[in-house]
Amino acid sequence: KKKLDAALNPHGDLETEVQGDGTDIIAVVEFPVGKLGLDIEKNAVTKVVDGGTAADLGVQVGWVIYKVGDDVVAPNKTAIMRAVIKCMKEGPAKFGFRQPLVEGFYCCASCDKFLAEDAFEADQLSEQGPGKQMCSGCAEFADM
Repeated sequence: KKKLDAALNPHGDLETEVQGDGTDIIAVVEFPVGKLGLDIEKNAVTKVVDGGTAADLGVQVGWVIYKVGDDVVAPNKTAIMRAVIKCMKEGPAKFGFRQPLVEGFYCCASCDKFLAEDAFEADQLSEQGPGKQMCSGCAEFADM
């Protein structure tokens, strides 16, 4: 693990952990006890509330919740919320967010991989959004 440079980490609180095929990193963000200031679908951040805790910590729409505390969480909103409540009973909660290494990559809700924009049909990105968007391969398989 290492700290991100100042341009990518203006608050100085994110760490990176390289994993997978090199398309995403894990940013560790610690939330104080209280409201998170974000909405999720499945395990993807769909909204960051202006002026909320998540916005203050630099969390962005499209990031994917991978860990709560030290535990990898299932890509399920209910499981994530249970883990957050359990963690916050003990104090601040650390989240491990998967995020793309470069702009123009999005997470497929089905195969859970960050892929380039051209791997998605236009309507998947514009109409479905994080937590629902599927890459062309997964969408084609789902239609069978």
